[in-house]
Amino acid sequence: MDMCKLSMKICGLECAILALVACSSSPDAQDAGSNDAGIADAGRADAGGEDAGSDAGCGACANGLCLEDGGCAACAPGTCAGELSCCAQRCVDLRRDENDCGACGVSCGASSFCDGTQCVAQQLSNSCQDPSITVILDGLSGDDPVSLLLAAALGSTCSSASVRQVSQLDGGVLDPASGAPLVGASELLAVAGGPFGQQLVAYLEGAGITPVYFQQDATTSSFLLRDGGSVVTVNNSDLAGGARDDFVLEMVKDPASGSLTLVVYGFYSPGTAAGGWYVQNALLPQLPGYAERWYVFGWADNNGNGAPDSLSEFTLIASGP
Repeated sequence: MDMCKLSMKICGLECAILALVACSSSPDAQDAGSNDAGIADAGRADAGGEDAGSDAGCGACANGLCLEDGGCAACAPGTCAGELSCCAQRCVDLRRDENDCGACGVSCGASSFCDGTQCVAQQLSNSCQDPSITVILDGLSGDDPVSLLLAAALGSTCSSASVRQVSQLDGGVLDPASGAPLVGASELLAVAGGPFGQQLVAYLEGAGITPVYFQQDATTSSFLLRDGGSVVTVNNSDLAGGARDDFVLEMVKDPASGSLTLVVYGFYSPGTAAGGWYVQNALLPQLPGYAERWYVFGWADNNGNGAPDSLSEFTLIASGP
């Protein structure tokens, strides 16, 4: 049975007409598009990875609808499976597609992200905009307790969002080879820990996506800016006792997948713990006041108890878009 007959057999009259037109005008129309292995791109198959929208509609078919023999056909309104929508002749998930956010043709720019219905500014004040939150644990003793604290704090503050905890080794969240996020738009990823333990942070910093990144040598630790500037540099010897540390809070969108990540980590584990405490006790209770994309704070253990317990112990070093 040829492809046009298969289309009529599967789709009914409306889809069959579309398929016949495609067959008569282009012998290769049913084979258009390709599915790249790698980072999942929630909207455009040629933007660096597998298209989450088309994959959900027809398996390995990247162009829209699947035919019985595995071929592809362009979609039309009303022909996509489930909750998928037909945009530019392709089946997409409007909740997870950065190029069709909430409606066909609505593309979120570099400074915004798709929360499943609309494009929202990429800043910490919008940490509760996504309908689901995934907290990623890296298995390190200095990071995982802070990740669990983040999960509890986000679950309490972002009351309309569902919150889950996963290991970074679990399937479907990160690319096991690169550490790139796979979830797409409308799901916030939250991580506590730097690039040495968190594969996602290592990917984001290594790909030059984060506005702030970490650098360390034998004598100093630094948070640097992508434009070549420096936020802060500290002697490692000053951090050795655990009585002070600096940490970064930043909101980062992966341009390939549209995935959004809340990153929290310090130079050392005391800084990561201080960052988690700050998110729970300062950032989340006063979200509207954090309208920047990133913040770097200093923490000092003023009372010598080895743990953050007062906002007076924190100093804002710098922030930016």
